[in-house]
Amino acid sequence: MYNELKLPVEQQFLLPCDMMEWLPEDSLAYTIFHIVSTMDLGEFYGKYRKDGIGGKFLDPAIKLSVLYYAYCTGIYSSRKIEEKIHYDIGFRVLARNQSIDHITLARFRQEFKEPIAENFKYILKILEDAGAIKAGEIALDGTKIKANASMEKNKGYNSIRKEIDQILQESQRIDEEEDKLYGKDNGYEELPGLPKNKVERFELLNKMKEEIEAEQKEKATEQEDKIKSRDEDEKQNGKKRGRKPKPPQYESEGKEKRNTTDPESRIIKSRNGLIQGYNSQVVASENQYIVAHDVVNDQNDRYQLEPMLFKAIENLRHINENKDILPKRILADAGYWAYESLLSLGSTGVDILVSPRNEHKFSEVYEYSRIILDMDDFCRSTYPAPCRALIQHVATWVSNTYCKLDEKVTGSKEILKQVMGKKVAESSRHIYSRRKVEVEPVFAQIKTNMSFNKFSMRGKDNSKAEWALVCTAYNIKKGWMNGMFSNLSQTVRSILENSTQKASVC
Repeated sequence: MYNELKLPVEQQFLLPCDMMEWLPEDSLAYTIFHIVSTMDLGEFYGKYRKDGIGGKFLDPAIKLSVLYYAYCTGIYSSRKIEEKIHYDIGFRVLARNQSIDHITLARFRQEFKEPIAENFKYILKILEDAGAIKAGEIALDGTKIKANASMEKNKGYNSIRKEIDQILQESQRIDEEEDKLYGKDNGYEELPGLPKNKVERFELLNKMKEEIEAEQKEKATEQEDKIKSRDEDEKQNGKKRGRKPKPPQYESEGKEKRNTTDPESRIIKSRNGLIQGYNSQVVASENQYIVAHDVVNDQNDRYQLEPMLFKAIENLRHINENKDILPKRILADAGYWAYESLLSLGSTGVDILVSPRNEHKFSEVYEYSRIILDMDDFCRSTYPAPCRALIQHVATWVSNTYCKLDEKVTGSKEILKQVMGKKVAESSRHIYSRRKVEVEPVFAQIKTNMSFNKFSMRGKDNSKAEWALVCTAYNIKKGWMNGMFSNLSQTVRSILENSTQKASVC
């Protein structure tokens, strides 16, 4: 006879069970529970009635804990989260052994996206108090994330105008038919008789059309200013600068596209080809904690250095009592090289180490990078060098190589190749090489280990909120793995034990 332990499925618990015993004390679920227990959730409760009238609502702390745990474990679909609550012990503990439907979770994530995003700073503050954040040197980089939209839903400018005309023609036909039935003096609407979905479609297409036209006018204005600046330089120097640029095009050529599912997303080039998505930005500390984040729909990074640096400085000042704290250095790759940004950041006191843009075609250097071509500007002793470790070295090298020989430094391809070959000063190469070990592993963790490769929400603002949630979950998971929340967990645990003892005595 077998000496087996038989446990029938239908047997009931003889005594109430303690869910806190279902998982080990150092589990990620309990760490998230302790973190959320210390949060100020006043903004979450502000949307509910205080007088107790109406139906009961689920505690926002429960839903927030479930969301954090889901994102830490790589679960982003509200339906999959609902399924996990039924079958995963960690989810069930955080849900207080209650079943939460996916609609409740999706609405909570949408309605409270701003306060959820603001909690990123609170987690950063906890990590700073635990001594986890080393932000003397920070690194900036971006990655492309797919939007919740298909590339097949992109429509060109001409196609958008054609569909708008079709809707207007249909509305005019309906209007004429109703005029015959009811008369011309019985009221008028802009789109009479059209179904609601047709009206919404018209408004969406018209908005997309106006955005394309506005962007085209802005590009044409920039091109016109560039031509004027070029003509002035040619008059002053008395020398023509190669082929003339194309004249400004104020009307759209029909090549611009917009996505009807998520109009704010863009077709972006990634390592795996073209995707419909967003450009997600991250500033990481020396030990790979995220200190700033953002989401843009620009296809490249050249305008992101200045705003991301200021976001990082603001967050670091927020979490540190010393309001004058500043990172000593920021590292970024060649995609962030923009001379105007470097010049404007020269007074921040932060050493900016950015590799110059490596142009494959030297005749197509951007206007803001034209300083690379005008080598004589580098030789001026009074010229500012915001990238001290980089630009100053290049200026010294050019001055020693050419100016001592009384030769006029020009923008020839030969000289440009030599300068571009020294993208980073020899003395700064070992510093700049740390960029790839500070920020790039962050994206590897998020996209591979946390399996976040696509936004669940649509629109740039919603994607920003979700990216903030992802970055918060990343910091929580990394801090938990490094034992940075142990003191917080012990404090919350002692508070809960004391409150339980007092309740039992009473």
